[in-house]
Amino acid sequence: MFRKWIVHSWFFILIVLFWIPSSSIANPGMAKQEGRGTSVDSEKTKMTEGVSGKDKVIYQNVEVEFLVDSLSEKEVLEGDYAIIRFRVKDATTGAPLPALRPSVWLDIKKEMKGEKIKAPLTCKDKIGLYLQGSLGYRPDIDLNSYFILSLNNDGSISVTDPIISFRGITQLYTMIYLKRPGEDWVLSSDEKRLFVTLPRADQVAVVNTETFKVVKDIPSGSNPVRVALQPDGKYLWVGNDASETDRSGVTVIDSEALSVVAQIPTGGGHHEIAFTEDSLYAFVSNKGEGTLSIIDVQKLRKVKDLQIGRDPVAIAFSSLSKSVYVANEGDGTVAVVSGTNHEITQRIRMSPGIRALRLAPGGRFGFVANGKENKVNVFDVSNNQVLHRIEVGKEPDQVSFTSAFAYVRSRGTAEVSLIALASLGKEGSLPVVTVSGGQKPPGASPYSSVADAIIPTPEPGHVLITNPADSTIYYYMEGMQFPMGSFRSYGGTVQKAVRVVDRSLREKEQGVYESKVRIPTSGQYEVAFLLDTPRVLHCFEFSAKPNPALPKKGGIPRIEFITEERKATTGKEFTLRFRLIDPAEDEPIKGLKDVNVQATLAPSAWYERFRVPDSGEGVYELNFKPPQKGVYYLTFSCPSLKLNHTQIPYLIIRVQEENAGK
Repeated sequence: MFRKWIVHSWFFILIVLFWIPSSSIANPGMAKQEGRGTSVDSEKTKMTEGVSGKDKVIYQNVEVEFLVDSLSEKEVLEGDYAIIRFRVKDATTGAPLPALRPSVWLDIKKEMKGEKIKAPLTCKDKIGLYLQGSLGYRPDIDLNSYFILSLNNDGSISVTDPIISFRGITQLYTMIYLKRPGEDWVLSSDEKRLFVTLPRADQVAVVNTETFKVVKDIPSGSNPVRVALQPDGKYLWVGNDASETDRSGVTVIDSEALSVVAQIPTGGGHHEIAFTEDSLYAFVSNKGEGTLSIIDVQKLRKVKDLQIGRDPVAIAFSSLSKSVYVANEGDGTVAVVSGTNHEITQRIRMSPGIRALRLAPGGRFGFVANGKENKVNVFDVSNNQVLHRIEVGKEPDQVSFTSAFAYVRSRGTAEVSLIALASLGKEGSLPVVTVSGGQKPPGASPYSSVADAIIPTPEPGHVLITNPADSTIYYYMEGMQFPMGSFRSYGGTVQKAVRVVDRSLREKEQGVYESKVRIPTSGQYEVAFLLDTPRVLHCFEFSAKPNPALPKKGGIPRIEFITEERKATTGKEFTLRFRLIDPAEDEPIKGLKDVNVQATLAPSAWYERFRVPDSGEGVYELNFKPPQKGVYYLTFSCPSLKLNHTQIPYLIIRVQEENAGK
């Protein structure tokens, strides 16, 4: 049921897509095309310019131009990064068409046939299948999707695809396993890397968000908790909440080289981190000493300590006032520090018990949550005066924002308080809307995180609300009183925090939509493009050449499945027969004695490993009885071929109970 809600916009697109008569797509009288394509029959002209491949399509007075540019070479190579770009404009006036939401999929060109009609699929057919989220028709690169990541109590990160589901069984996409439980996380500016602090390992895990695998664990000082990326993205800053004062401070990491460049002692206690908008200065609070350390980023040297207040717990920098705001839990003040001369210019008096401070989008209004008074105080950075004192739920401890609302999470109640940003600065009390954020108060769980429990999704007006007491992430749309659906945890894990990895195109300038992608392999690619309003559907093409800098493919065998069945029954033996093909000779590899298959039940911790023999002529045969219903991932490895489980695509088997359907 939830999947129907979360993809409501996708269903609208599907209706629009299949409402378009096939004749109108193929009728040259209604559509004119320039360049390569597979969805419109008309005159074709290839245009190239420099290192870019270009195509155009003009349909119903809308012109879409497609470009692909390599970031490092003169041509697009496998394994390299490329910019996929679309310019959309009015075909008559040439004016750009902004604020659109094009849907785009990249897929290596291959023959795809329908399930009922065994004819090759058209561009329109393929887009329809992509929109349905079918496992059998996943593109190589989906530029419309986003993934939901939950930081779990057991040292794992669950990755959920909110669009696709395995026929209602699960929406779990994959799991990321860390050395120890994570505490805080931050994405790189291009969202290709996720940095996760591991306090019990004294490390920061670096996760590649294209493969969702840990690529490096960086030693990051004693007890790393808070992590922040400076605005220009150059350095990653990690707060070390060490018990020894001389080891308590920050570790600075080069975010590209993934190496430590400095460790700076700042003072005892927990640390919060903020930066000037030009990344010239970093500000680090020291809760145990009541100080604020100011660090010159270019020199990576502490230049000043300020006695800031008792128990500083939160910090934020406003680009409007050019000031740093430090909230002190112990004395109930917010200290205002000039970002230029680094002096305290004012103290905003509130009450002890402050737990959080956040600046609303735009940086003008500050929200201060007081966990003792059950209030949120709102101040204006233009004059540093408190404008509103708002009653919220019991023990508020986090504040998050969409473009329209402030969301206040409270530990003592499952309800979330919403405050309309458009009402700020107006006379009178502000209306507060409460919505359900679960069944139990978040504080009922022994697990917590300094990371956000409420975040917006790429869809405007939608948020994800994590409740560790329910082990559930709730999906909420503004205007509703209750969540529209939920993602539950699996295998006994507790979801402490949530964030989103956005794979969608972004509008870089008016009418120009682009994304940076890594080209997975060489070959001819189809780029499926869809707009619902104005209505445009088209498949462009480009080619990627083999990369001579990459290891030759002859060393990595490919797998060829003989068994076509992908369904099994609990308690009954399932047989999978396959071959490993030597790509250099294009022949089966025979006689291997160490071919291994691991069957993993998703989502859970259950798995079983099998040694699979050669049953003759290079055919390897796996026989196993799945213990329970669900979705099983089969991964393959062979030590003698130096082949690990990440080098061969996994296989998914769907298992039903024996009496299902009776």
